Amino acid sequence: MNHQSTNKFAKYLQLRYAVVIIKNHKYLSLAAMPARQNNMIKAYKLYTGQDGHSHVQTGTVAEGLFNQASSIRFQESPPHSFYDWHNAPADQYVITLSGTLEFETRTGETFILRPGEILIATDTTGTAHQWKLIDDQPWRRVYVVFDEAQSINFIPDEA
Repeated sequence: MNHQSTNKFAKYLQLRYAVVIIKNHKYLSLAAMPARQNNMIKAYKLYTGQDGHSHVQTGTVAEGLFNQASSIRFQESPPHSFYDWHNAPADQYVITLSGTLEFETRTGETFILRPGEILIATDTTGTAHQWKLIDDQPWRRVYVVFDEAQSINFIPDEA
């Protein structure tokens, strides 16, 4: 192995294995570490089902993927705000920077969205959703609009 190949191999070992025993500085005992999950950030997907109602699906977004965005917008709502029944104006990621919210669909599905979590709003038609802030913080968020033809970075939780 040349020096460059050795360095790449060493980096691979650092990512995939943990050194558990070093014996007489001659032998290394390696144990496989659990593969690092690439789907780490909690996400909720609002979508319109076949029945015409808005529904929620819980999952995560994959780390390290690049997605095409058509626009980005920042918004802040004061503490204790609410927004009555509405549909998403466009397919968009909503990245929560501060504020804790409760979302509800007309069918009674609810979820709590916390700072650092992602809402993927694709319910641009149907019976809509509503939200209310449930803590004393403003809802600071980033809207990242994407083309509906793009694949969505969302990994549903296993049932």
